[in-house]
Amino acid sequence: MMRRTFLHYGLVAGTASMALALGQDSVAEAVQPITLTGGWQSRAGGDAHIPDVTVCREGELVRIGIVVRHVQTVAHHISAIRLYDHQRQELCGMSLHAALSVAEGLFVLRLPPGSVLFAVSDCNLHGLWMKRFSI
Repeated sequence: MMRRTFLHYGLVAGTASMALALGQDSVAEAVQPITLTGGWQSRAGGDAHIPDVTVCREGELVRIGIVVRHVQTVAHHISAIRLYDHQRQELCGMSLHAALSVAEGLFVLRLPPGSVLFAVSDCNLHGLWMKRFSI
């Protein structure tokens, strides 16, 4: 499962990178929506898998910080952090190395006020965890 997930994210990231090289208009056509089924989980109580999100608007730019307070070991780790829009299309994300990283990232986007987003963390043992938030 972990390898399949990694390859899937790598394919999406590679497609987006190639589209960026072709021009800004090609990005929307190249990045396909990802269907996330069965793994969208969010529990009350501050579970270590659920992303913590901070948002700071600076004019038209929005800085979104994501931290997942999860131990990063080879056996149990957060392998990726992603941001999705309300239509479950990936906006941006990053893959993480199991033992060499902390599960946090900073993303800067141009988004209109009132946008609904999902911060998603991917645990190699426990799947996808999300937090819904608005800008």
